[in-house]
Amino acid sequence: EQIGGHQTVHFALTARAIAAAHRGDVDAARTDALAALELAEHAGGRELAVTPRSCLGFLDVSLGDYAAAMQTFEPL
Repeated sequence: EQIGGHQTVHFALTARAIAAAHRGDVDAARTDALAALELAEHAGGRELAVTPRSCLGFLDVSLGDYAAAMQTFEPL
């Protein structure tokens, strides 16, 4: 944050979201993945959105919400 870039924070949020998703901490995973996705969209990097979006889709599938997963994965 001190150097003014979003990528470092983006990658930290994404890693934390993935870890939380695999632990089953849905709320923390979703919060961090959405924050990382927002940073990716703000930076204009479509590639940066892939991993946090995949994490959100993983959560949807894990919760059995396949319709939501399809919507989440649609932009990919």
